[in-house]
Parts: sequence; C-alpha cells; structure tokens
Amino acid sequence: MKKSIILMLSDLHGRLLGYFSMMSYGYCQLCVKADPSSILGFEEDENGRTYRIEDLAEVGIHEEPENEDKLDLYPKDPANLAMLARGMMSIHPEFKQSLEKYTGTPDDDDSIESKYLRLTMPEVNDDRRDVINTAIDGLDTECKLKFDAMKAKYLAMITKELINSDPKDLDEAKEKIDELVDEANQMREKMTSDKKKEVEDAYQRYLANHTQEEIAADRLSAGKTEEQENVAHPQQKAPENSESKPFTFVGQSLKMD
Repeated sequence: MKKSIILMLSDLHGRLLGYFSMMSYGYCQLCVKADPSSILGFEEDENGRTYRIEDLAEVGIHEEPENEDKLDLYPKDPANLAMLARGMMSIHPEFKQSLEKYTGTPDDDDSIESKYLRLTMPEVNDDRRDVINTAIDGLDTECKLKFDAMKAKYLAMITKELINSDPKDLDEAKEKIDELVDEANQMREKMTSDKKKEVEDAYQRYLANHTQEEIAADRLSAGKTEEQENVAHPQQKAPENSESKPFTFVGQSLKMD
C-alpha cells in the first residue's frame, strides 16, 4: 500500500476517534452519576484572570453506590467558595449545591473546621429521562453522520489518488476504510447503549425510592412547568420552505470540516 494512502487512512482514523471523543464528552455533560469530566468546562473570570476548576479546588468522588450522584469540591482557598458556586451554576444549573463542613487538615489537626461545596446530580424522573434520552439520540445521530461524511470524503480522496493504480489497491483501501468506520460505529453504538442503560437504571431507582403519590405529584408539577413555559415563550411556526436546523447540544457540538 502506498505511503500516501497509509497516511490518509491514519488521518481518517484520527478524525473518527476525534468525533467519538466529542460525543463521549457530550455524554459526560448529561449527568446521571457524578463524573468529574462534567466540570472540565468550568471557567470563571475574576480580577482579570480566568480560573479553571483545577486552579480553585480538589475534586472528590464517592465510591459508595448510595453517593455515586455526588461530587465534592474542596477549595484550595476558602475565599474561592463563592467563585466555585457561581461557576458551577453557569455550566450546570441543574446540579443541587450545598455547603458542607469537615474537620481536619493534612497535619491531622481535627480542631480546624473547613467548608466545601457538594454537587448532587438531579434525580432522573420522567421529564429528565426524556430530556436526556433526546439529547443522547441527538448526539449519537450527529456522530454517525460525521462518520458517514468522513467515509465519503476519504473514499473520494483515495479513489482520486489511486485512479491510475491497480484496481486491487483501491479495493484494499476501500476495505480498510470500511473496517475503520465499522469499528468506530461499534464503539459509538456501545457507548450510546451504555449511556441509555445508565439513564434507565437511574430512572428505575427514582421509581423505587418514591411513592406513587410523590411520582404523580412530580409529573403534575412537570406538566404545569411546561405549560407555564409555553405560555411565557410560545413556539412560533417555522416559515414554509425554511431550512431546518441540525440538532445541537448545549456545551459542545460536533464540527465537520
């Protein structure tokens, strides 16, 4: 196989992995379990400087199943608590924030009391399950479309490169393209399946942890909220013959060359 074809296939592989990674990052933002990756986008400006999460706090996670929905932010400076809370609210307003206390220092001085910020993921009720699954479907479809576009792009490039070569060389290259794209799609399908299972498991926990009356009240509240939102922001009918906009995910959408 020509060196130029090997380089093209390597480039295709890298692009497929890049789109897969972006889909994975998008899934991390659809929080069911507490995932430190979900707060990597934290940025907060103060006094002319931009702070990232690693500048302000240490992140603690819980191994106990009953606390897998919690992230703890231990500020490196107590004065950073307000900035942490503000920044978290801007990127994940759905997280419940609470100020917690602990005692002790690295020198085991238990007489010193300190505060930290606890982030609790919202329960996956009917409404949240629908929202997350819709976002998952959108991200998955968008990623698959990017894979298909890259396959078509590189197939055209390689066909042009091998136009005067032995047909067997083109067949070999096409087979390798199919192999790379099939592998990427298998990874995509597994990740999407795993994420949907995570959502469904969380939804079943929600049903198990609440009475029928509580669930009914939650559904009624969600219905009222949606109705109020529709009154406040009525949907406008799109003009005829207008182009529909592609699905976008708040945080980071996939870009295609």
